Amino acid sequence: MGAIAAAIAVGLFFSLQSSVFRSPNGIANWLDPAATLGIMAVAVALLMIGGEFDLSAGVVTGTTGLTTAILVTSLGWNIFVALIISLVVALAIGFFNGYMVVTTRLPSLIITLAMFLFLRGVNLGGTKLLVGTTQVSGVSESPGYDFLHTIFGSTISLAGAEFSISILWWIVITAVAAYVLQRTRVGNWIFAVGGDETAARNVGVPPRHYLRLLRFQRAFEQVPEAASLADHAAASGFADQAHMARAFREMAGVPAKQARRTAKGRANADFSSSDSTRRPCVASRSG
Repeated sequence: MGAIAAAIAVGLFFSLQSSVFRSPNGIANWLDPAATLGIMAVAVALLMIGGEFDLSAGVVTGTTGLTTAILVTSLGWNIFVALIISLVVALAIGFFNGYMVVTTRLPSLIITLAMFLFLRGVNLGGTKLLVGTTQVSGVSESPGYDFLHTIFGSTISLAGAEFSISILWWIVITAVAAYVLQRTRVGNWIFAVGGDETAARNVGVPPRHYLRLLRFQRAFEQVPEAASLADHAAASGFADQAHMARAFREMAGVPAKQARRTAKGRANADFSSSDSTRRPCVASRSG
């Protein structure tokens, strides 16, 4: 609601400042770029609701556009095939960003900033290398362009003004995204990842219980290395040793001291077995 109120306030302010701004032609004029940015903002908003951010989204738009243009004009590909390839490129970039965030545990802001800088260089250097310039023209002359332009780039006459059809696409994509967030399991997952406690419960993940499981898992993995149970409890995020002991009894069914002895004994047994498996190899070589 805050964003809607801010948008209304900005609209009222400029409407009072200029009559052209609130005229049909003025509305069509500022809605055209707003739709282009708004379509991209829908995807970025889903990421932000999920607790992440993508700084490379804008430059990826340029990368896919250049990919389509080069495939059509320089390589003579069909424009429909070129669009599919460009979509695959965009999906691959997004997958790579997500994979790097998950595997490296670095903030998405850092990962996507690096991708932003990388793609800027690729867009300039790659285009210069392939076509000799930093701009590609001639896409409008390819077969099938007029059909695609009618669907994605035409205008609709309304109240004496020409409104871009991209505004309609913006509304449709926004409505679909809103439905996914509010009415589907995927939307609940997005809210849950972003920290919405109600959404987390809706997908069967009680946040407090989940945090307890994570704390216990961390404590259990560090059992053999811990210097003392008190230090172990503090390092694992428990309030005190008694708090950790209750967690071990509830989730592991054994006291923390017993789990500590078992884990140390298992570690020693693993070391002994691995050491014994190496000795016959040495003996066979000497024999």
